[in-house]
Amino acid sequence: EDVYKSFVSCIKEILEIKPDVVLHSGDLFNDLRPPVKAIRLAMQAFKKLHEMGIKVYIIGGNHEMPRRKGRESPLSLLKDYVKILNGYDVIRIDGEEIFICGTYYHAKSKRDIILEKLKTYEAKSRDYKKKILMLHQGINPYIKFEYELEYFDLPKFSYYALGHIHERVLERFNDGILAYSGSTEIMSRDEYKSYKKDGKGFYLVDFSKNDLDIKLLLISTFKKDGCAYITISDNAGGIKKEIVDKIFTPYFTTKEKGTGIGLYISKMIIEDMQGEISVDSYDDKTMFAIKLLRG
Repeated sequence: EDVYKSFVSCIKEILEIKPDVVLHSGDLFNDLRPPVKAIRLAMQAFKKLHEMGIKVYIIGGNHEMPRRKGRESPLSLLKDYVKILNGYDVIRIDGEEIFICGTYYHAKSKRDIILEKLKTYEAKSRDYKKKILMLHQGINPYIKFEYELEYFDLPKFSYYALGHIHERVLERFNDGILAYSGSTEIMSRDEYKSYKKDGKGFYLVDFSKNDLDIKLLLISTFKKDGCAYITISDNAGGIKKEIVDKIFTPYFTTKEKGTGIGLYISKMIIEDMQGEISVDSYDDKTMFAIKLLRG
């Protein structure tokens, strides 16, 4: 249940931000045969993003990619709403072309295949100023054991959207930014220690500037009185007092290209789950709190 609730809180935040593109670097599902509830929730969420005009790129992780021929990944169920990336594409944002590429998880025995793909992506991206690489791989030194790549195997890209490890990493690399956003939920004791230290969440990346502007959006979950609570916070500037009571109103927006239905839809989804959502804004911070009955 906590995994589902963390996912719902992320989708709610995405609907509010309304980014041009969402990147998911693998292991959306934890198994080749996920529960029906997980499939239904994913389809509903990505359909909402699709209807809002938000493009989603997903690469397959090690948990959701079949090891034998003839079997399909559960990601194929989402193909009407997301682009399952195994190659490259070019997207245009505010008149600027951005090269985006990636491939699904490959075991260490297939290292040569990964390296060949990286060479192809490097050659195809040569004429683009801004370019994104998506991988779901263990990379030394970010994973000390069971890694498939060395850090020097990676060609130069503007942004490396990486998945596989559950801890967060954000650092300058190869004249770009390398990012493991980590998982949005806690699955082990070690992950709880990481959560207490760094929090859980995802990155919001602004490509409109020469230097990438990256903000971390934190998600917190806890249980109390038979309910699950989720908080989402950022430090991207507070909401003005005179409009804070209007943000859940349909079609209310302060953004030039906004539709004003993201938060309204989020509120409807949460209330359909017999939950509540509230917002608190102060100084340069905004925090949304979600309360859900535990089933």
